[in-house]
Amino acid sequence: MKRTLFVGGLLCAGILIGLISSQLLPAQPAGYSTKIVYRTDLANLPGQEAIFYASDWPPGFRLPWHVHPEGHEFVYVMEGEQTFG
Repeated sequence: MKRTLFVGGLLCAGILIGLISSQLLPAQPAGYSTKIVYRTDLANLPGQEAIFYASDWPPGFRLPWHVHPEGHEFVYVMEGEQTFG
């Protein structure tokens, strides 16, 4: 019984921490702007799409580490340089 209460308490605490922290983290880091330029479904790959974005980053800007599960990212830099690491 004590173990069940302990596990339930941990679960509730985790949910509470997750809800609070999600409000503190911005959807986009400050100093970064992006907009969708073109979006289309890929006819030969059902459920897949191609999205083209235009983004402006200030000098020295770094995106937080992130992943694109089940997707690919291609980058074309029009001015300046970009380093991935």
